[in-house]
Amino acid sequence: MTHSALGFLPLLARWRENAQGRSRLARLPEGALKDLGLSKADVWAEVQKPFWKE
Repeated sequence: MTHSALGFLPLLARWRENAQGRSRLARLPEGALKDLGLSKADVWAEVQKPFWKE
């Protein structure tokens, strides 16, 4: 791999983390959301974000 391609790997890893985190958030039961102080609307807003958005 070239140096520039290697520099892109952390960004790809972050995008994957974003997608996986949002997927896990979407699967949380309602009780867990309540414990976290989140509503279904909060979750919906987060999981609708593209993977490249923080």
